Amino acid sequence: MIAWDGTAPNLAVNGLTALLGRDEWRAHPDGERIRRLLRPFLDSADETLRMLATMSLPLLIEPETLTGNLCERLSREHSAQVCEVLIGVLAARAPNDPEGIDACLSRLAANADWPTLTAEPEDRSIPLKERHSEVGDVLIQVLLHLAIVRTTSFASALLASWEQAPEERPATIGRLVAFSRSYLNPPSEKGAKVQARAFDLLANLAESCAAINATARQKLSSGTRPDVDQRQDAEAATWIAHCIAQEIYHASGAFRHPNERSQPDERDVSAPFCSLSFPIIEILATVRNAAILHHLVQTLAFLSRREPRRAFMAVAKIAAPGSGYEYESIGEQEVLDLVELYLAERRHIILDDPQCLSGLRQILETFVSAGSDRAIRKVQDLAELFT
Repeated sequence: MIAWDGTAPNLAVNGLTALLGRDEWRAHPDGERIRRLLRPFLDSADETLRMLATMSLPLLIEPETLTGNLCERLSREHSAQVCEVLIGVLAARAPNDPEGIDACLSRLAANADWPTLTAEPEDRSIPLKERHSEVGDVLIQVLLHLAIVRTTSFASALLASWEQAPEERPATIGRLVAFSRSYLNPPSEKGAKVQARAFDLLANLAESCAAINATARQKLSSGTRPDVDQRQDAEAATWIAHCIAQEIYHASGAFRHPNERSQPDERDVSAPFCSLSFPIIEILATVRNAAILHHLVQTLAFLSRREPRRAFMAVAKIAAPGSGYEYESIGEQEVLDLVELYLAERRHIILDDPQCLSGLRQILETFVSAGSDRAIRKVQDLAELFT
């Protein structure tokens, strides 16, 4: 049990740790003396003292043996608080020793105390949003870095196994997708390979989720009642698809803070991001869920600056009857605002392309059927286009 009282040993170890954290003390003649005093507390029976000393582990262990020492401690440590500190050290170590950390995670995966490192299904009796922890989040970020930046063997194989059945680990996959955002739209071409691998990960997950969703719809349309597991699979797949749509939206640069909306909008669309994201958007559009579709439409409105025709045709496929999106006020506003933009600034794209004109007709018919007064007025205004 962690004791936070200001006992003399706690204060002493905490003070020594603070001193060792300063450059001037590490270089001081007493720096080695501080290290000698702290090292025994790494194995103290008191977990508070053990945790405080562990914060200085990288400064107490030689760099060439740090990964092995770290892995050995993680394999036998039972204190959640000490493990949390050790995992923080492991995460900081990963960029410097990716192969060693990958091997360490592979070793830990054989231990039942580390379920995040396995392909075992999550416990569905626990509410989805309560299935992750701080330690789990750090491990997921480390695995993601190792798999798509360093392409290490264990992390790459584990993420590949997760991709095969994402519905079994929706909480883990949801966090994985959230942490992928920083890799989706790198500031320079130097990150192109990592960006491509990150999009491959999301594409594989999106395809799996879309397939699960399509199977569930087929069962319903045939009058077959899904069992509990099938229903939970479909819910998990929809949740993951929503996470992917949300992260692509935010990574695209489409979001603007309300305080910025009064300023001229001079944002640019990344060409690589645009080309990599469109296939995933088109896959996710088949998951007929209003919340997912709204993120997709918002993203497409932004991407239309670079790919206006492809974006418009994708919106036309999304704005089709059956998803429920046409009955959402935010859906009506987002789609019809985009239609207004095209008619005002990109009219030639619609008028010169029969497919785009047909797409416009479908969009308006969908919202007219849903009872949208705005769509009805727009059809009346554009009557000459449809005669």
